[in-house]
Amino acid sequence: MSDVAPSPPGDHGASHDFVDDPTPFVVDGVEFVSGYGPESTVGRFTVIKTREMLDQYLTLSDHIRGGTVVELGIARGGSTAWLALTLEPARLIAVDIAEQRIGALDELVAARSLERVVRAHYGVDQSDRKRLLDLVLDELGGAPIDVVIDDASHLLTPTRASFECLFPLLRPGGLYVIEDWEVQNRAADAYVASRPQPEHQDDFAAAVAAQMRRERVCVPENEPLSRLVIELTLAQATWGSAIDGFRVDRHWITVRRGPAELDPTTFRLRELYVDHFGLDPSSTRPD
Repeated sequence: MSDVAPSPPGDHGASHDFVDDPTPFVVDGVEFVSGYGPESTVGRFTVIKTREMLDQYLTLSDHIRGGTVVELGIARGGSTAWLALTLEPARLIAVDIAEQRIGALDELVAARSLERVVRAHYGVDQSDRKRLLDLVLDELGGAPIDVVIDDASHLLTPTRASFECLFPLLRPGGLYVIEDWEVQNRAADAYVASRPQPEHQDDFAAAVAAQMRRERVCVPENEPLSRLVIELTLAQATWGSAIDGFRVDRHWITVRRGPAELDPTTFRLRELYVDHFGLDPSSTRPD
């Protein structure tokens, strides 16, 4: 076995060095615990983020407080509850691919009269561009988004799909946060440490993906999510009016929206750049 910790069903792609922190902390009378822990209750929420990650969100308070946030990935409901109570957005639209509602979150929303602030939607696949776009436009009535937080699949294709759908809806200067971009790379490190590397790179990617499926870290693609870093780098270099800047941290990619007009129904990241030097192996260099 590698040292990649298995994730519970539905908690796909959390970082493999994530460990439960049994020490509770309290926000506005509600207890929170970091980890995979038990199911949330209205008095004690499990938040599947480390304390370090939560502290990092405090640096976005100027963007979130009083603003509009879209969160992809509800999981146990802890992060949604924590964001609502700690950073007090005016609107928090949360979606999850799971069909079952998080009862504790619904109870908290009702108890704190947050029905107009927190809007949780279930059974929504982040890769379903039309449904996601229709849902957000219906909720916001055309108003821009201040922050998008993607803590959903941690897979390249669905993450790119929701980015292309929601990034155009950000206000200029708004932020798009993608969590756990490094999960497949970290799993590959653990795999290499315990097994010989296959001869060909394609074989290696497939072997790592198979290992991650066996250990239920996530249901991976052969292409890692970290490839999105290359695409964003090339896009920013080519068309800075769309992507005004981005930052890569240990757990996050943070992309800042530029002033360019973008159509959420047709926007595609790969159309923002030409890969002259073949940095993106899937792109085609010009003749």
